[in-house]
Amino acid sequence: MRNYNTIIILNPEKDRVLFCKRMNDPYEGLFNFVGGKIEPGETSEDAAYRELEEETGIGREDVELYYFMDFCWHLQDMRMEVYAGVLKHDVTLKPEKHPLHWLGFEENFFNMKKFAGEGNIGHMLEILKMSKEIFGPVPMTVEELINKGCICMQNIDEGFRDYDWVYLEGSKDDLYQYLQDKIIENGMENSYLDFYYGSLKQDERDRIQTVLKPEEIEYLEKLCLKEDQIYFTMTQELFELAFRLSESEALFSSFYFAKEPCSVWSNYGHKFVVFTSKK
Repeated sequence: MRNYNTIIILNPEKDRVLFCKRMNDPYEGLFNFVGGKIEPGETSEDAAYRELEEETGIGREDVELYYFMDFCWHLQDMRMEVYAGVLKHDVTLKPEKHPLHWLGFEENFFNMKKFAGEGNIGHMLEILKMSKEIFGPVPMTVEELINKGCICMQNIDEGFRDYDWVYLEGSKDDLYQYLQDKIIENGMENSYLDFYYGSLKQDERDRIQTVLKPEEIEYLEKLCLKEDQIYFTMTQELFELAFRLSESEALFSSFYFAKEPCSVWSNYGHKFVVFTSKK
């Protein structure tokens, strides 16, 4: 069986994907991921890093690649390994043959008149967005949260007026366990939060960082949060950080759950507010 690889690279902000524009068949004129043939005696990982550096100039020091998925076409006697990674920093691209382009997630990656692979590129990127080990928390809009079934409101007065609500009071451990139970009840895939760190001015970020551990600050910097990115899919790492900042009253977050819809607004004095739909 012939063995190939393809490599998905995201920019540090995780809002653009690296493509080459094919200059010859197969898929001449279409956008595709970089990659190539795995040579005899070459490990899968070595082949992925080699192809990536040859076609883009991106080296091991620039990105950590994850073995993401496989495709196998038995009738064609061909197998393809898919690797993915997020750049650690901005790089200067060095195309080998095919021109390189960064394309945003607003693209329709299933468009077979623009993208190679008979729809596989769209499939891979949709699965990648679910892979929080690689992608991390995914930015969302409030409209997307509402479409997921979450309870969203512009301010707390709207919540008191339009929804049933109760105060959730207790110790730090009590509040933490309540939210953890909600995550388990709804599933991480149906759990979301808002996190306003990216919208803060630098002096406000500096103030918040005084209550964080060095590894938490490093995690925040890796997220490369933009000013307009407020709502996110839940990951355990981001939940831990958002809860600690909320509980310490340094930066409040709200937590949204879609399977069993409710929203939990953090508040001063260990007095959170839980909103549910009116009965």
